[in-house]
Amino acid sequence: MVFDIRTIVLVLGLMQALQMLVFFFQFKANKNIDGPGWWFLWSAFETLGFIFIFLRTITSLLPVIIIFQDVVLFLGTVFIYIGVLRFFNRKPNYKFISGTVGVFLVLHLFFIFIIDSISARSVIFSAAVAITSFSTAISLVKNKTRAVKLTASLNAAVFILHGSVFTYRGIMILAGTHVNDMFSPTFFNFLPYADAMIVCLPTTISFIIMLNQRLNFEISETKSHFELIFNSSPDASVISRVDDGLIIETNESFAKMTGYQKEEVIGKTVTDLQFWKNPSERSELVRELKANGYCENREFQFQRKGGEIFTGLFSGKIITLKGIPHLLSVTHDISERTKADEILRLKNEELRQSNMEKDKLFSIIAHDLRNPFTGFMGLTEMLAEELPGMTIEEVQRLVTQMRNSAAIKKDIKIANTVPEELKIYSDINVFHTILRNLVSNAVKFTQKMGR
Repeated sequence: MVFDIRTIVLVLGLMQALQMLVFFFQFKANKNIDGPGWWFLWSAFETLGFIFIFLRTITSLLPVIIIFQDVVLFLGTVFIYIGVLRFFNRKPNYKFISGTVGVFLVLHLFFIFIIDSISARSVIFSAAVAITSFSTAISLVKNKTRAVKLTASLNAAVFILHGSVFTYRGIMILAGTHVNDMFSPTFFNFLPYADAMIVCLPTTISFIIMLNQRLNFEISETKSHFELIFNSSPDASVISRVDDGLIIETNESFAKMTGYQKEEVIGKTVTDLQFWKNPSERSELVRELKANGYCENREFQFQRKGGEIFTGLFSGKIITLKGIPHLLSVTHDISERTKADEILRLKNEELRQSNMEKDKLFSIIAHDLRNPFTGFMGLTEMLAEELPGMTIEEVQRLVTQMRNSAAIKKDIKIANTVPEELKIYSDINVFHTILRNLVSNAVKFTQKMGR
């Protein structure tokens, strides 16, 4: 059977172009995942490489094609190696990669400009492709996760086969196989193109499957995390339809807060349960949610299963499930806090009243004592100036006058109505203290001109 190498190259170029488009769209659709962008570069460079091969029949372009053809194809294999590592969130060893590419370029250019040897260039290219292919296979096996285990293993097998083909090709060239006419219809010339077909189609399909497996795993993992957070939240969480309030899901905290078990509420509306004390508030809330998409920390009154009213701090956000708007809400019971706030408010009011009465009392005392203090100041000034020349009797009279001036200034009359025949038994000093305190308080708190 005779193979038309040029036709095969053309078909491979078209396959690589199609592969490039597939990876480009995967890259655009999954920018949060590293890997598809590098795979796109791989397919783009492979496409360019096959274009160079197809154009080798144009004699005027041959010197340029010889320089760039193998370089472009080899860089494509490097990009797929980097893409695999990045897909598994591993940092490539860029020193190793740069060193490998650098050695390849030096040897490739040496055997073009110093010693023109197509056999040497073919051996170097085969060795470089084999090294990167085996490295890619090792990376797939070493870093594969549970989500992509089977597909990664399949890809690893393909790249081992790919590396083995180029290892065989390099050995055969070293053994004396001629490579001067790469378009001659021989098995040796056909082998790398058959390998390219084997690599192109399976890897494209398996890489897309591997990408989808990772996406599905991450979606499943995210769902599990959401369910864990949803169910372990200390606040009551509910998912209900926006329009009619049909309850789709609740957590355990909702049962503790409201007294309803999960099976009692799933499939019923919040109206059926009379959960909102004022249903009109929910209607207003729905209008706000449709306008803004969310609400935060709004106080509403709700009703427990037994009819007890409690205050809840409500937050909600509209989410879409199966194309239908739903409300994801979280309610925090603040009844105890509300009671504490009311008690604190009452205590503050009592304190405010007490302060007002105290201020009023102080103003009365200050008003009542203003004139007596003026008299005291005059008497003490007289005492300070004339004390050296005063007798004991004069000092005693002046002090007595100072003591009695507060009753005099307020024009208060003190009457002694104690019966003369009354007798008591008491310590004389204690009796004087009691009597003095009683009279002093009576003067202090009796209005002006009082008795």
